[in-house]
Amino acid sequence: MRPVPESALHGQTELQQKLSRAEPILRYLCRVILRRFDHADVEDAAQSIRIKLWQTIIPEFDPARGIPFDQYLTVTIRHALIDERRRLLARDGNDSEPTDVLAIIDPDADAEALGRSILARPEQYLSKAMVRLLRALMESPTRGDAAKKLGMTTGSVYVQSSVLKQQIRQLFENQNLRFDPSVRTAG
Repeated sequence: MRPVPESALHGQTELQQKLSRAEPILRYLCRVILRRFDHADVEDAAQSIRIKLWQTIIPEFDPARGIPFDQYLTVTIRHALIDERRRLLARDGNDSEPTDVLAIIDPDADAEALGRSILARPEQYLSKAMVRLLRALMESPTRGDAAKKLGMTTGSVYVQSSVLKQQIRQLFENQNLRFDPSVRTAG
């Protein structure tokens, strides 16, 4: 058996790092875009997107275009999930897009930039406790899982999630931007 070339190992490590960076974005966007579907459909869609990330989305990223990698991931994952949502709606015999998705498809650029900034650097906007909560919610499929991760009760996480949402809403209002309250912080 021939040894694996060092360059191939380096490429795998880099791809794994990029896939790791994509996972929180994918989980968050799944909760937003596919929130009305059952867990199995959401997991199937997420797995489909992971395969697309591995096969095409990440390999097609060109840093020479001047687009930050996280922004590229957010846009491409969002578009792929919207395609998955349309597929699921068509499968269920509902071809019409619910109006709440329109804000996701064509969001206000300033509001989207602020939201991305909050997700990328929450410590610049929120207290340490709220940053821990936000990260746990983004990394966990449910509030119950986030509660376990934080050593809190599920009820406490629900209450603190409301406080978090209010603090984020206030950040948007301070900049005269629209905050969509139908977008939940966790599933």
